[in-house]
Amino acid sequence: MSSATSQNSEKYLIFKIMNNDFGLSINQIKEVFQTNNILKLPKTSEVLSGITNLRGYILSVFDLSVLLWGSKNGGSTKHSLEIDQNNILVITIQGQDIGILVDQINRIEEISEFVEPDSSILGGKDLEDTSLITKIGVLDEESNIMIINPENTLGRYFTTVKAPDETKSVEDDFDFDFDQYTLPDDESYESEDG
Repeated sequence: MSSATSQNSEKYLIFKIMNNDFGLSINQIKEVFQTNNILKLPKTSEVLSGITNLRGYILSVFDLSVLLWGSKNGGSTKHSLEIDQNNILVITIQGQDIGILVDQINRIEEISEFVEPDSSILGGKDLEDTSLITKIGVLDEESNIMIINPENTLGRYFTTVKAPDETKSVEDDFDFDFDQYTLPDDESYESEDG
């Protein structure tokens, strides 16, 4: 295992996903709530559990278990539709509030000692993607908490719409010379009808 490094103490919300302990800085969390109403959207990534209504705001809810273990290795959104209350952490990524689905919320813990995430710690977890885990918080000799930063990974599921450099006219979309044709004006239509 990598040697421990001391950093400034910070408070983390400790929660479980598929019986593994994870932590997220409380400074990143806007809100925690429960809901039994997550609507799965058709033809969307398995990482997106669905959407839910948070006081009139439509919140996208992401399933980190799919990111961490992959849908084929145990991570799945189906459990979110089978339990009575889903625990959701609300965070902001790229200026947009989103929800993170977790299995169980445990406690808030102050952590000041960390190690780099390496194979000696993560190897037994059968994780498919470790990019979500930025460091390991050390509580004692037997307790380690995987600290995550969702913005690192979930950011790639957001698209940024950029304004075009210059406005194109409808004619620019066609490979057609409109100038060689003239359309009849309103007067010619009236004379044919009259």
